[in-house]
Amino acid sequence: MKQVFFQNDSVYMIMEYVKEDLNCYLQCKKYIENPKGWLKQMLAAVSYLHRQKVIHRDLKPENVLVSADGILKLADFGSARERFMDEINLTPQVTTLSYRAPELLLGSEYYSSAVDIWSVGCIFAEFQTSNSLFESIDSKNQSEVTTIALIFEKLGTPTEDSWPGVSLLPNFPQKMPLYPQAAEIIPNLDPLGNDLLMKMLCCNPTNRITADLALEHPYLRGFG
Repeated sequence: MKQVFFQNDSVYMIMEYVKEDLNCYLQCKKYIENPKGWLKQMLAAVSYLHRQKVIHRDLKPENVLVSADGILKLADFGSARERFMDEINLTPQVTTLSYRAPELLLGSEYYSSAVDIWSVGCIFAEFQTSNSLFESIDSKNQSEVTTIALIFEKLGTPTEDSWPGVSLLPNFPQKMPLYPQAAEIIPNLDPLGNDLLMKMLCCNPTNRITADLALEHPYLRGFG
């Protein structure tokens, strides 16, 4: 935001012009030159939001702008909400499907700022592959059921031991195969990177890493 002024009973906002978003960048370049730096920028921005008690609720590459000097800027706060407790009762129908956290897909009415961390984890994975981690081949007809099946297949099916109460959530698929827990998510990502990604893409939101702790992870420590 550069300036705000009133004229003829209207409000005008002058904002920085950023012509490219992260989705366009990934489609055009197919790789990220500075994945650690960009991940750190996103986490720092999300950490700031969460300290202000704001949940973005729609983090995806299209909502991350890339300035000419390589600075990432979070955009589109139309779904953002302020939270007053650790968990809030809001609609789970938020966040684009491929970046939607399991607790939302499974119909939990209560969720926390951990939903943003899941979305950042999905974007981080996309840095490595240039493809959405949990998007089906027929993405136009992808459903919540398809998405949760992709998540469980890639990460392992959560159990009552790993996520107490998960089987009681409204949309939990009772006949879902018991997929084993993944040892790594991205084969060409180094062990520290995979460890951080696993912590960000932890199905149990209670055990999911926070933005502040992610910034202190050894994968990013001392970088930038």
